[in-house]
Amino acid sequence: MDEKDAISGQADKVGNITLLHFSADISEPQTFDDFKKLFFPLKDWQHEGKVSRFLKESFGKLWRRGGMRKRFQEIVEEQKNQEVLITGHSFGGGLAALVALDIVKEELADKDKVTLITLGQSMVGDEDFAKAYEQQVEHSFRVVRRGDSIPHVPGKEHKYEYNGKEVFYETEEMQSNGSTGFKICKPHSDSEDDGCSGQQENPVRAINNDEYFGRNVTAGLERE
Repeated sequence: MDEKDAISGQADKVGNITLLHFSADISEPQTFDDFKKLFFPLKDWQHEGKVSRFLKESFGKLWRRGGMRKRFQEIVEEQKNQEVLITGHSFGGGLAALVALDIVKEELADKDKVTLITLGQSMVGDEDFAKAYEQQVEHSFRVVRRGDSIPHVPGKEHKYEYNGKEVFYETEEMQSNGSTGFKICKPHSDSEDDGCSGQQENPVRAINNDEYFGRNVTAGLERE
């Protein structure tokens, strides 16, 4: 992992919604060894299971010690009983999943008011983490577009497990109104037999992680 690799986040309020957003600034891995630095070794996490070393470190630095958790609590206290929407892209989506579980487990917000929606989210942790996650974060959706490889690395063969429901768009021409069609897949699905993203064949590339719903998400995040 390059020393410049980092995940950023923002807490804000939009109407009656508390919004948390996470994005990643990751130097592009050239080999699987580069990916290994992001995903291995799996580390014990405070809310059950093991998770990516990089995501655990980012969770502690940004959410726990960086003031974002405190800012979130201040917003929730100001506007009680409002909805909480957590979003993120790629590795930022992975961190968003950790934050969603922390919010529910620590009872920082009512679990039925917490929703996670991520784009091209990386895998986060092992099977124990995924099971604990499913029990707590009930409204969780990983949007995955055709051709994107990031949601499948490093893979179940490396003791990682999917978390949340996958929302798979089979066409690259994604429309947010659903007109291009999508499929909601079962939690923990390896997606190989149910018509979801795991059944894709090459070309499946990391570069396809950049664009969602007709927008270069990575470029958009870099401008913010």
